[in-house]
Amino acid sequence: MNQTTLYLAIAMAFLFCSLGCKSGPSFQASNLIIEPTEAVVYDSIRISVDVTNIGGTAGKHVVILQIDGVEKASKEVALDPGMSTAVSFFVVADELGTHSVRVDGLASTFQATNDRTPPDTTITAGPEGEINLDANTVTFRWVGSDDHSLPDELAYSYYLEGRDDGYGEFTSVTSKTYPQLPEGSYTFHVRAKDKEGNIDPSTAERSFTIAMPVDFVLMPGEERTSVKSFPVDILLPSNRTTIFSYTVAPFFASGISCIIGDKIPFEYTEINGERHVNLARVPYTVRVPRGQGAGIYDLRYTFGIFEGGGGRTTWDNPYVPSSSSLLGLVEFRLRVKVESSR
Repeated sequence: MNQTTLYLAIAMAFLFCSLGCKSGPSFQASNLIIEPTEAVVYDSIRISVDVTNIGGTAGKHVVILQIDGVEKASKEVALDPGMSTAVSFFVVADELGTHSVRVDGLASTFQATNDRTPPDTTITAGPEGEINLDANTVTFRWVGSDDHSLPDELAYSYYLEGRDDGYGEFTSVTSKTYPQLPEGSYTFHVRAKDKEGNIDPSTAERSFTIAMPVDFVLMPGEERTSVKSFPVDILLPSNRTTIFSYTVAPFFASGISCIIGDKIPFEYTEINGERHVNLARVPYTVRVPRGQGAGIYDLRYTFGIFEGGGGRTTWDNPYVPSSSSLLGLVEFRLRVKVESSR
């Protein structure tokens, strides 16, 4: 082939390609998105790009993700000419600091930080409002929640306002029982702390009041007779087979009198060979004098049960703490509401 023929062949080839020859596949990345751009260490981060085949034929392409110059992941895509697809990667921010991201020539950064969000604390059980003195042993239960700490990684500190001096140390405990609280107003406080040391600033609170129940509602000049039992739980001497009881003198509260009946009976139960005593069916009469003002009156009196002479058990009136023969104490308590009219 002479030189003129060669040039003619090349010209015809270029003309043919310009009229119908197609280029191969070519891929271009765009729209690099990092969510979130600031994350807590060990949280997941989503990195995505849009990939488009800008070439003339279908083909495949491998999209490579680099973090701090190190290849972390790759994905293969297959696209027809002019088609696009989103490619996503999920990575974990496992080190503090700012990290560089590179995907198919696109570059950006994200930052990994310590957890600065405190946990939440919720009281799930416990008294609130007014409760009777008879139910004065109370239990609280609570839970915590946190975006970055597991439940067993949380610690708690609590205190009962009206009883405790302040918050105690943080522990894993999630319940607390307070036995035999006296009358009064209380607020239970509890707060959670996560593994990063963030403390719930709001704390969880529950308030309640312990009050004696009203035993009687009476008018001036009225009286009421009833029976009361006392779980004294006195341990008797092993040689005791019989115990006795005697009349207790009347006692008063702001003019209202309480008269306890004669021969208060004792009962006992055998527990592992020991006798435990209870005062059962104690009769008493409450009297409101004429002219008594309306209001709520508390009648309280503490009696001592003693080892008496001749094998007898007696009351003292009033209780004298210095006695060496004391077996146990009984607190007689009543609440009377006096109404001026009905």
